[in-house]
This record gives sequence, structure tokens and C-alpha cells, in this order.
Amino acid sequence: MLNLTKQEQQVMVFLLSVCLCGLAINFWRKVSFRPRILINFSQNTGKINLNKADLADLKSVSGIGDKTAARILEYRRQKQGFNDLSELEAVPGLTKPRLEKIKGSFYLD
Repeated sequence: MLNLTKQEQQVMVFLLSVCLCGLAINFWRKVSFRPRILINFSQNTGKINLNKADLADLKSVSGIGDKTAARILEYRRQKQGFNDLSELEAVPGLTKPRLEKIKGSFYLD
């Protein structure tokens, strides 16, 4: 059918085998190495979980000092955790303007 010399036939076989190896490797990579989510993107990045924060975590928020942090922890202990961020209004010493300033620093699970 094709009048190829012995050397031309060997080159054709070599090229076909290289192509088949490339296809096999590409298929194996797609099957074996599925992309994994490396980063959990969240709207809460950089925020503090109000139900898990300790004194140091609370004090790291601008506008919260020793006394306020202790009051938040005491309120959380009494109520067995926060269900909503609006419950911060019931913490003694947190005024509305101060609450609006710090509210964005927290989240709840």
C-alpha cells in the first residue's frame, strides 16, 4: 500500500508510539489528579467566631478592652452561647455606636 523504506516505517512506528504515550499520560493525569479545593473561601475570613473566641481574641478587636471582653464571655457563658449577633446588644457596656463598630468583626457557626 505505502511504499516506505524500512527506515521510514521505523520512524512512523516511533512517531505513533510517542503520540500514543502522550495520550495515555494525558488521560492518566486527568483521571488520577483531579483538582482539589485548596482554600476554603468564606465570607468570614478574618472574622472571629463569637462562640469560640477567648479573651485574647475578643481583645484583638478594635473597640473591645479587658472589661468588655470579660462581659461578652460572661454573657456567652450565662446564655450558653450566642444564637444571633444582635444578642450583643444585651451585653452590659456595649453602646449602639460601639456595637455597630465591632459587629462586623464577628460571625457565628
